[in-house]
Amino acid sequence: MNKRLIIATIAVIASVVVIDFLFGKSMDWFTANSKGGDTRNVHYICNEFEDSVAIFGSSRANHHYDSSTLTEALGMPVYNCGRDGNGILLAYCYLHNIISKGHTPRVVIYDFFPEFDVFDNNDHQRAVNVISPYFRGEGMKEIIDRYTPGEYPKLLLSTYRFNSRFLQIVSDAVRPQQSVIRGYKPLNGEITTEFTDNPEPDLKVDTLKVEYFKKFVDLCRDNSIDLVFVVSPVFHSVGNTEELHQLHKQLTGRDAYPLFDFRNNDEFTGHKELFADPAHMNHLGAEKFSRMLADSLSARK
Repeated sequence: MNKRLIIATIAVIASVVVIDFLFGKSMDWFTANSKGGDTRNVHYICNEFEDSVAIFGSSRANHHYDSSTLTEALGMPVYNCGRDGNGILLAYCYLHNIISKGHTPRVVIYDFFPEFDVFDNNDHQRAVNVISPYFRGEGMKEIIDRYTPGEYPKLLLSTYRFNSRFLQIVSDAVRPQQSVIRGYKPLNGEITTEFTDNPEPDLKVDTLKVEYFKKFVDLCRDNSIDLVFVVSPVFHSVGNTEELHQLHKQLTGRDAYPLFDFRNNDEFTGHKELFADPAHMNHLGAEKFSRMLADSLSARK
């Protein structure tokens, strides 16, 4: 190999490294200065969270818990950390980040939904995708290595880390398109067609989720956080409710954490005007449910 080719190769590699570095810095700036949307939401949770009450869970958490209504009813600032398509794996990352930054919530409300919290849904990568901009945080390497082995070294490349989100980040920094109110994302519309109550698929237990569910419980216990589990309303009535309660007991072990089950609640079940689809309430339903939950929590205290 001649000298010119060696110099040219080094120059190309150096250029790629510089471009990747500058791209990463620009994305970090846009992320930190985002005005709204998912970008601002995740950045707040991972870097700036300072609220008394944190809500975790999947899309049902994200769309069912009106942070403003709960804040007013409970007399404490509430932030919704729920996320569509995610469950306990992302929740653990979030809570770990919040505590490692020096803040400990007084209360954690977890919307329990076994599909994303217990069973194999081929979704480990989703949690890593959400928190990848914060992969350098305390303890994150260990978590990412457990969730997706071999992924952490790839995140060192900014072009890999932001390859599917840079347009969203820029949009959220300039003109956010999503309505996110203290983490809560309201759904509009209501059920207008007849939905059948399809049987739940036969899913296998995900041992990684079970491991981190128990770690999540331990994290709350070790930091004296008041942990409450909730099953928010669904449109169709549910026949076997004891199975989910037994699963909750198995996961939480000796800790007698309460489980508020709002399925089969007459004020929600079958009320089309409160639901956007069979699994998710609209804003009207979320507001009503948030008030009811606040009453239940206040009565418990």
